[in-house]
Amino acid sequence: MVRHALRRRNWPLVAIILTFITLAWYVSSQIRSLADQLQQAEEDRVVLAQQVEQLGGVPRVTPPPGPQGEPGLPGAAGEPGQPGPRGSAGPSGAPGQAGEPGPSGPSGPPGIQGPSGPPGERGEPGPAGERGPQGERGEQGPRGETGPPPTSWSYTWLGITYGCTPDQAGSTNYVCNPS
Repeated sequence: MVRHALRRRNWPLVAIILTFITLAWYVSSQIRSLADQLQQAEEDRVVLAQQVEQLGGVPRVTPPPGPQGEPGLPGAAGEPGQPGPRGSAGPSGAPGQAGEPGPSGPSGPPGIQGPSGPPGERGEPGPAGERGPQGERGEQGPRGETGPPPTSWSYTWLGITYGCTPDQAGSTNYVCNPS
């Protein structure tokens, strides 16, 4: 029973020890995480400061100074920079003397043709030309369609003239009477 009583008294102590171990482990892991984040932020800061210097700027936060290294070899010449601002005008020089005229240069190529102008006023017609020679007779054309019957016609037989008209409107039968 004594053994059993000791075991019951030890439970709170064991619980407290386990709580402290868990708390110590948690705090240790949080400190390690913060240390990793701080190390990453320091590396990022150094890279950003180098980029600002490479772009010609002056970083506000400089990387921590390292040990002084040996001087490097001179680098190659850089590309030309932007032109500087224009300076003020200098004093005028003495007037020069005219030289001898040089030889004439060669003629240039002809220029492009300009646009056409507006049409002029119409002139008076010229005299009629001579009539040309008669042309050759052409080939006979195709036969045309049959036309409507004649409205009247006449003929003379034995000295008597007859006039013929259709017996009805549009008919091809004619009635002929002496006129």
